Amino acid sequence: MMQGRIDTELALLRKFNAAIEYVSQGQWVRLLRHPLPPGWNRSETAVAWQIPPGYPGTPPYGIYVPAGLLFNGARPANYAEPAGTQPPSAVRGASSLGSR
Repeated sequence: MMQGRIDTELALLRKFNAAIEYVSQGQWVRLLRHPLPPGWNRSETAVAWQIPPGYPGTPPYGIYVPAGLLFNGARPANYAEPAGTQPPSAVRGASSLGSR
């Protein structure tokens, strides 16, 4: 994995939102506050994702959000609660939302 590239991309993300954390063990990223558009049951949420081995050739898959996220009163498609894999203390009680 190219740590230099990850560091560069994290710096780029921090230009748009300074509230980003990175845990090198497991390659986890957490955006502490991401605004959500109307229709969601929250105005903002934390979002976590894992950088997979083989990155950048293998892109991240799915995101993790705190449990209980609803869109127009229903769970989003590709949503699993609780998530099978849990981010490290980043988003406790996380649920996963697949991106494919």
